[in-house]
Amino acid sequence: MKTRFLIGLLPVFFVFLSAWGQEKPLFRTQEMQLPEAGSGVAGGSGAEEWDIDALLDTADAILDAPEEEGSPVGNAEAPVKRESLLDIQKRMFYLLARLGKSRTARPLGTKVLRERPSDKETLLVFCSMELERKNAAGVRRYARRFLEFYPDDDQGWYFIAAAESVQGHYAEAQGILEKMRATLFPDKEFPYKVDLASTARMAGDWRTALSTYKDLLGRKDVSPKLRAEARRVLDEIYREQLPRISVSTQWQNLLTTGEILRSEAEWESPLTNRMRLRVNLQRNDLQQKANGAARSVHEEYQQGTVGVDALVLRSWLLRASAGMSDAGALGAVELRRKLSPTRSWFVGASYNQVAQDSLALEILDGRQSRAYAGWDLTLDDEMDWRFSALGYVRTATVGGAQLGTGGGGEWQIERVVMRDPVSIRVAYVGQISVFNTTATDPALVSPLFNPGAMPAQEEGALADEGVVAGSPETLISPYINYQGITVSARRDILPRWTIEVVGVGGYYIDTSQPSYGGYFRNYFRPRKSVEFQTNLGYLSSGVQSNTGSQVFELSLALQILF
Repeated sequence: MKTRFLIGLLPVFFVFLSAWGQEKPLFRTQEMQLPEAGSGVAGGSGAEEWDIDALLDTADAILDAPEEEGSPVGNAEAPVKRESLLDIQKRMFYLLARLGKSRTARPLGTKVLRERPSDKETLLVFCSMELERKNAAGVRRYARRFLEFYPDDDQGWYFIAAAESVQGHYAEAQGILEKMRATLFPDKEFPYKVDLASTARMAGDWRTALSTYKDLLGRKDVSPKLRAEARRVLDEIYREQLPRISVSTQWQNLLTTGEILRSEAEWESPLTNRMRLRVNLQRNDLQQKANGAARSVHEEYQQGTVGVDALVLRSWLLRASAGMSDAGALGAVELRRKLSPTRSWFVGASYNQVAQDSLALEILDGRQSRAYAGWDLTLDDEMDWRFSALGYVRTATVGGAQLGTGGGGEWQIERVVMRDPVSIRVAYVGQISVFNTTATDPALVSPLFNPGAMPAQEEGALADEGVVAGSPETLISPYINYQGITVSARRDILPRWTIEVVGVGGYYIDTSQPSYGGYFRNYFRPRKSVEFQTNLGYLSSGVQSNTGSQVFELSLALQILF
């Protein structure tokens, strides 16, 4: 959320030129924003426009000026008064830091601190500048220096907590903020509630985050923008953490090969503040159409798993599950390290999971085991650019017999083009995979054909899309290279009704074939605790195989929170 430490709200920058020298409380507020270079330093309409070049020239003159008070610096047109050199340095330091010229501002602030080591405002500006750079060591250094002179000032402790947050030590940051509330604000309103709620959520203490956001909404002096943001985050916490039941069904019509019907039910509930339990049940019905030598085949399979999501150590999330299916035991484990609110890496492995490369493979009880690693990060402070990548290796089986091994990679770069009133996102998606089929026995694929009607195993022989021509080699494509673009637009039509339109277009370089499609999604919430979802879509190639088929898809889902 935008109110986290990394968007640090620079607590001293509300002091305007006309007010410098006054001793005022410097608490941060959620509405404070650093003005853009060239804007009026006091902000708002009618503020005087400063000449940035003139300010920089004045700063250079100050740095070159003799170290004695009263020295005249700059010309009469410069936006400073002829006061003591130290006060001029201090004012210029504030102004340049406020305009984002930290490199020029820093030597001015250093001169001030050399003469006035305990200057409160200058130390706080240095803390803010280091926080803007996400330099935890620098924030901590100036904050500790500040606390040497002002040990009971909450702003110094706030920056200590901010330094911990920058390093991803969210539990430590939460502890500092809670101690501040208990010792410095025992009978007063705590001005850092948003920071406490945000760090508690990042630390996995969702109950503290939930209660703190509720307290924040109970205040009458909260701005409409902050109130709306707090409600949004509260809704996210409800959806992520409260006990819930979800049921869904998905029907896919592969036009030339068959049909798939998937049904799923899942129950989730928190066990502790840092652990959730999941129980998942699935049923899949598969139907291959009769087509030439291929016969009509119906298969079904079920599976059930029990899993836990646990926050361990500082910022490590462990997801693990185990269960049984018609093909025996299966399991999965993933470990994710959250480096910051916008960056994380993960590693994981799965065993005996369903392989859904093609309908034929799934009918033949195709299974795969994988090991993978990946990275998620936001590329800018506004969180408009996001990047994710994943690489994997795998081995696949058919009916318990070894089919082959392979690997690949997937990546995505997403750009948030617009947030309000319509959320528009554009993403570039890439996928490359290779697979080496080692199985050669035609008996592996014989259940797909009429008795005695298997076609001759001629090189490259395929009866139709998705139908294996007597060879295991066509169950999984040996090479896939897909590059595409996805565009989505999402809007709230009514407070409880949201629609989303998704367009997909791309190109399979390996087969020189275009791919295209789209989805229309509908979300309806008659109550905050109940959500209905519908999804209608079409893809020209709907499975990860170049023996795939055009797909029409319809899915329905219901989620209930408790």
